[in-house]
Amino acid sequence: MQRARIHPGERTAVKRTLRDLTREGVLRRDGKRFALAPAPAEGAADAGAERSGPRAGGKRPALRGRPRAAGPCGRPVRPAAGRPGPGRPWLAGAMDSVELTVRTGSTLVTDLTDDVIRFCKDKGDGLVHVFVPHATAGVAVMETGSGSEPDLAEAIDRVLPREDVYRHRHGSLGHGRDHVLPAFVAPSMTVPVLGGRPALGTWQSVVLVDSNVDNATRHVRLSFLPG
Repeated sequence: MQRARIHPGERTAVKRTLRDLTREGVLRRDGKRFALAPAPAEGAADAGAERSGPRAGGKRPALRGRPRAAGPCGRPVRPAAGRPGPGRPWLAGAMDSVELTVRTGSTLVTDLTDDVIRFCKDKGDGLVHVFVPHATAGVAVMETGSGSEPDLAEAIDRVLPREDVYRHRHGSLGHGRDHVLPAFVAPSMTVPVLGGRPALGTWQSVVLVDSNVDNATRHVRLSFLPG
């Protein structure tokens, strides 16, 4: 078996990770080698059960409360800090995703902040990803309700005028500019979530930017990845 080569600057981090995985019972140490630990036996998570630790003959404190959820290979999953407790289905690495249907009509900027907040509620810490599966729309973080929306509309008209100057010519007049818009306003973004709430600034809102008047119905996908 070929040995992995580790950069000297990464050795400390690798040692710390191996140590933590050994303490959690995911790995077992045999001299200088590490291997996957066998899956815990049926009922090993019951209160008062004795577990073997990283040291020979070591004991672990009994688990209290309900057994941990089983992860890959049948091993228990450790709840992450800030994650909801019993009754919440969020496991390490499990992603939740929903798709919203939004009616934009001729509105350039549609506020999605309330939808994102509702989606993240009770989900603990992690990241929320916002994505629009369209070639003529994007998402952004900006201030709303203070004149920024018409300012953005004027800025887009200056950079991408709605005129018959585009090679992409199907649809209404100047529709080619709608297909260029996502290069300036990206179709996806990520926002940190702390304690089940998007960590947005006081004046920040998550918005859909859509200049395509030929398509009044849009889909927005929200995905949450727990920390």
